[in-house]
Amino acid sequence: MEVMTVLLFAVSLVMLFKPTLFWKITEAWKTDGGEPSEVYKKHTRFGGGICCIVSAACLIGFALTACAGMGDYELELINGYKVMRISAGDVLISNKNGETVIDGHVWKYCKSERYIGAQQVAMDIENKADASNPTYYIIDTETDKVIMGMSQEEYTVYIEEHKILDLSDWKETSVDEINVEIANIK
Repeated sequence: MEVMTVLLFAVSLVMLFKPTLFWKITEAWKTDGGEPSEVYKKHTRFGGGICCIVSAACLIGFALTACAGMGDYELELINGYKVMRISAGDVLISNKNGETVIDGHVWKYCKSERYIGAQQVAMDIENKADASNPTYYIIDTETDKVIMGMSQEEYTVYIEEHKILDLSDWKETSVDEINVEIANIK
């Protein structure tokens, strides 16, 4: 989309500033000699101006919306699953198809070769995590099954009953912790 907008912007500049060149490219092959009329030039300039304004606005919009925030990141976990920070209050886990599996604010995660554990917390109005009562999740990355909405006790019982005992220690999803994790991967 951005490439088409840049091309439209370039064509609109030719229309605006060089209507005779635009005529030669688009219309001259239809006639034997001749030049474009003054009316053609005025209409081409007008159309070029409109296209220039619209495409410039689109390019500015793309530039403003495409920039990631200062602390945004994406970290590969296992089997195509990722933890992604898309804003201060939104840290999520997505699956191998890019679909959000756990949204809101994933505060901590742990993983093994097959499973991902996650703790989700509520955010207050100032984007501060309330970690007093996290909600626990377990993701089976081979079957894409997500067990959601567990208390700490239910989570502990579930992993013991299903013999999911090789999970790593909990890792925070804060920007500082993720930067350390990313540095360790490289």
